[in-house]
Amino acid sequence: MNSCIDNKLIPFAALLFGIGIATSTALMSGSYILLIALVLISTQARSLIVESFKNKFVLCGFMFYVLVLLGMLWSDADFHDRSKMALRVVGFGFLPIFFAGLRIRNSAKLLLKAFIAGEILSAVISISAWVFNHPVLMGLSDGVTEGAIFKWVVFRGHLIHVAFLAIAANFLLWEIINKSNSDKRRLLYGFFYLISVFDLMFLVQGRTGQVMFLGITFVVLISKFRLKGLLSFIVIIAIAVPALYKFSPAVRNGILEYSHERAQMEQGNYNTSAGLRAQFHKNSLIMFKQSPLIGHGTGSYPSHYKALVAGTNQAINTQPHGDLYLVAVELGVLGLLAFVAMLLANVFELFKMKNRTTQTMGLVLLTGYLIALTQNSFFTDNVTGLAFMLLMLSIQAVSMNCSRTLP
Repeated sequence: MNSCIDNKLIPFAALLFGIGIATSTALMSGSYILLIALVLISTQARSLIVESFKNKFVLCGFMFYVLVLLGMLWSDADFHDRSKMALRVVGFGFLPIFFAGLRIRNSAKLLLKAFIAGEILSAVISISAWVFNHPVLMGLSDGVTEGAIFKWVVFRGHLIHVAFLAIAANFLLWEIINKSNSDKRRLLYGFFYLISVFDLMFLVQGRTGQVMFLGITFVVLISKFRLKGLLSFIVIIAIAVPALYKFSPAVRNGILEYSHERAQMEQGNYNTSAGLRAQFHKNSLIMFKQSPLIGHGTGSYPSHYKALVAGTNQAINTQPHGDLYLVAVELGVLGLLAFVAMLLANVFELFKMKNRTTQTMGLVLLTGYLIALTQNSFFTDNVTGLAFMLLMLSIQAVSMNCSRTLP
């Protein structure tokens, strides 16, 4: 029984989660619960749980979740809001179990492969929908409610579609420039890379994901070529940005839309994407200053924000579109220190790696999320947060097995 769990079921659960990142929240939820159950049943995997705390990301992430639970004690939010927030970041509490499971057999590799395959599938279907001018799945609703610029999304809304695709594309970029791969394999990776880039930079508008793509491309080039990579990136940006503005409706619309939103803000109109975010951030700082040391408690953001804007024409908001703002309001300086410690723990784990492939993949993932957290709550969202945790732990588990590449 244990042999079947370790050899087949745990790797299968990891594979399902990897596919689910690109395609389905339900599949993600079901597979991570399955993974937890299988680890607890498996004698070998269960024996690795305590050892998992030697990993600094696991330790600091788990301690961050302990603080989230403690924050429920001094929160004045109702039980629904407190428990909702605790469940949104519950993955941090399961980090030791996740890491134990991903160290079993080839579970980590399968998860990473499935993630990349899922993102490629998403890009292929998106491009096919565009070719046949027929939106499918999420594109049918996202395109109608938010405008035609979003109608080529498939399994996810535009924000997550572009952001995850940006990460997967740069995983592929590393394999393309990794000369240890055969020419045939690099050519195949190159084909999938072009498909991914075309979809995220030309078809689906998502400013966060597009900025993420450029930022983590910089990380890949620097990691591989050092100074030459920096110079190459400068040249690429000098050529690519004007070209994208001219030929890419997704990029051009994003730039023009942002310029318009900035102009609206200067005139006092904050009822735009950028304007609302600026308003959320400003108000979050006000709430943070009201209780800077330990915050207002877990799940308190919605009720305190509602009270702050009462009697004004400002929109009621349940989250600030920024991880640092959310943590600051609910857990104060104490929470910020714990959150930053979790991020630094990842940096520590990545830079002690001897394997360049896994190190670069980890830096790509972490850098992408750091870019996103300035305008979105990627770490503290259930979908994107769980995706980060299991992708990062998979990269670290593969590194422990000293694999040079992902075959």
